[in-house]
Amino acid sequence: MADEAHEEKPLYVVGIGASAGGLRALQQFFDSMPAGSGICFVIIQHLSPDFESQMDELLSRHTTMRILKVTEGTILEPITST
Repeated sequence: MADEAHEEKPLYVVGIGASAGGLRALQQFFDSMPAGSGICFVIIQHLSPDFESQMDELLSRHTTMRILKVTEGTILEPITST
């Protein structure tokens, strides 16, 4: 029988898509989202290939959650407050 104290909690992943016009809504969302929710948020931004995303910097002003730019091989983990 497995020890319940050592069982991992499920990982919940929420995907949110937005264009540049969705920035304000994302900022308001993260202003209201508790940092210790245990949810992994993936923001998919519609952006011209000629521009580099600054979404991580812009959202970091609205949450204490750790923010990472996803690259190939990035492992999703529950978010905890920093």
